[in-house]
Amino acid sequence: MVIDSQNKRLDDAKQLLSNVEGKQRGIKDRISRAFKVYELLEQRLQNFRMLPGANKKPLSRAEREFKTQLGTQDCISQTFYMFPCDIPLQI
Repeated sequence: MVIDSQNKRLDDAKQLLSNVEGKQRGIKDRISRAFKVYELLEQRLQNFRMLPGANKKPLSRAEREFKTQLGTQDCISQTFYMFPCDIPLQI
């Protein structure tokens, strides 16, 4: 009777330990994946910083108004790249 009870408790403890080990593997995988995503996003951010015009500040209201008065607003075609290897988007 006592031995059966102790064996049952031992089996329960082994099952709990097995569950914890499985969850630990899952957590390690998730952390590893998160680091990989972080590194990828960091690399993409660096690529964006190297794009031409990344350091330019937007035009002020006065500059936009002046540009509109000159009539050059419709004549300007800007090219934006989402990624260095992507096809440019004409806006």
